[in-house]
Amino acid sequence: MRYTTSFLLLFTLLFTRPVAANLFDIIGDEKGVNPAVLWLIALQESAPPGSYAPHPWTANWAGKGYYYPTRLEAYRAISEAVDEGYKVDVGLMQVNWFYHEHRFNHDLWAALDPEVNIRVAADILLGFSRHGVYEAIGRYHCPNWQLDWCRKRAERYSQNVIARLQHYEN
Repeated sequence: MRYTTSFLLLFTLLFTRPVAANLFDIIGDEKGVNPAVLWLIALQESAPPGSYAPHPWTANWAGKGYYYPTRLEAYRAISEAVDEGYKVDVGLMQVNWFYHEHRFNHDLWAALDPEVNIRVAADILLGFSRHGVYEAIGRYHCPNWQLDWCRKRAERYSQNVIARLQHYEN
């Protein structure tokens, strides 16, 4: 079993990170954010069920995840959802469009660019860095720790992200 896990990890690292493997390293180094943290958040946020790779054209609204085969299809669907008043999480890092549209210069097409999406996510994480890595990861998901329900969701989210790292290390 251990060899199977090792093989899956090696395969994942070598062959399933085509979109952004180097981007996580480049952006993480530029911004001073651990690239592994960015990668693990991307896995948590946008990897389709059963997948070991994040998907760049992912969206989530009303509690449901959507995985589109092309950037254009994602753009069209997300535009429609936004027009209908949904608060949509967008792209590889699932950045919430309602709260962070300004970070993308109000350009939804740009939000679906993996590089831009990772950069914005790194900036959001940096904003929480004074709280430490574990709490910053949680606040990325639910930033208002003054609310008990949000803090609990954030803590659970941090645990899930960290568990992904521990899964790969074993």
